[in-house]
Amino acid sequence: MCGCYASLMIVLLQEHWLLPFEMDILANFHGDFLAAGSSAVGISQYVLVGRPYGGNGILYRRKITKPISVLTTDEPRLTAIRLMTKDGPVLI
Repeated sequence: MCGCYASLMIVLLQEHWLLPFEMDILANFHGDFLAAGSSAVGISQYVLVGRPYGGNGILYRRKITKPISVLTTDEPRLTAIRLMTKDGPVLI
């Protein structure tokens, strides 16, 4: 992996194309990062349903885990975290 990731703390992803059972790929992307995300593809039937190239996610460094809360949404096209700062919460 190149050194360009060295200073990134939070990475926002869209259109990752992962199916629901592949979401652990985000969590295993890099050892320094944790992940939250969703797939926009429904697999409850024999045929894939939903946007075939959807999905989003948020990667954040393990060292800033304490001030971050992963928020639950009822929308598969939305992933959100709350970052607590000295000035108050920030919704990402």
